[in-house]
Amino acid sequence: MKFWLQILIQSVIFIISFSTCFAQEGIIFNRFRFSPELSISEIYSDNVFLVDKDEAADSITTVSPKLSVDFAISPEHFITLSYGGDFRYYGRFDNFRKDIHHTNLFWTWKTREGSKIRLGGKVDYDSIQSFSEADRQKDFVTTDVFADTLFKLGSFTDVAIKYDHVFRRFKDSSFEEDEFDRDSITVDIMYEYSPASALIVSYTYYHQDNNDISGASNDMDTHIILTGAQWRPTSRLSGRIQAGYYQTSLENEIDSNGFAMDTDLTYRLSDFIQLKAVAFRKAVRSTTAARETGDFYISTGESFLASYRRWEPLIMSVSLTFMNNKYEQQAGQINVNRKDDLYSISTNAEYFFTDRLSSIVSYHYRNNDSNFINESYKENRVEAKLTFAF
Repeated sequence: MKFWLQILIQSVIFIISFSTCFAQEGIIFNRFRFSPELSISEIYSDNVFLVDKDEAADSITTVSPKLSVDFAISPEHFITLSYGGDFRYYGRFDNFRKDIHHTNLFWTWKTREGSKIRLGGKVDYDSIQSFSEADRQKDFVTTDVFADTLFKLGSFTDVAIKYDHVFRRFKDSSFEEDEFDRDSITVDIMYEYSPASALIVSYTYYHQDNNDISGASNDMDTHIILTGAQWRPTSRLSGRIQAGYYQTSLENEIDSNGFAMDTDLTYRLSDFIQLKAVAFRKAVRSTTAARETGDFYISTGESFLASYRRWEPLIMSVSLTFMNNKYEQQAGQINVNRKDDLYSISTNAEYFFTDRLSSIVSYHYRNNDSNFINESYKENRVEAKLTFAF
């Protein structure tokens, strides 16, 4: 590990020494723009397996290279290819996935009036973590093919339509029951009633075709309708607040319906203080490989973040999060009736040495309180991270 760290540190120094040769927004070459980034982090966790007893500590060194390449066919017409990876080195344990890969390729076309079309896809090579020293990683590949459009209908009305086809496959056939194919479509209608704000109505439908290895179909259909308002980032208040109704049905289980919410608001209290609030309520498909139970659960959560920038280039922030996951569906012939309450607090200190070089030191505590005792856990996590980016 020392050899690799030495090579990476030397690489960072080399890149920094030549960084002044390039534009601040990346490396520009003719119609191409290259945006590279490299992060090195060290993490310490006192409960790396997220268990309720016999906790095990470990340190994790992570090297995260990223590269985005844009090719401009015209100023409003371009193609983007991007890659991001995490390469992890665990101090004690070797039953976690060592490399994570994320790839994106999409084509974007914008009009002078503000309409936009984006077509593309992404592939993620990821894993659900191990939950004991005897457990093994659950590697999977998720593929997403999408079309994202925004149409300007006059001076005050926008219509956005997005379609996704997502499918997930596991490397180990033991986890085939968590595989799925999902088609979803979302329609947003926005009416601008002022230069900085708009009314918004959203409708989402998705059908999830789950891998029914037991022979009984448990495919999932969900309808969500939300209404509310959104504010542009140029105003003191930005983001959106939406509330409405959801309905989820499975072919061989009891339907679920009720209140739905999707809110993400940021408020600039002053030039130095920024507040952010996130709140949601939604139905989420359960994943057996992640120690979840039942067919799906209702997830309700809210988080609050405050950041302070008076001492720039030092930025301080603190966040509080609460999430309730309520499982009430059937797992075989057993009524699950599981409830998890997750509490977490995070503090961050981010320092910008230059426009391209920054560091973060953070502390994160989380406590999952479940009425299924084996699913409860507490974790303290400390991270130091160095990032170089164009």
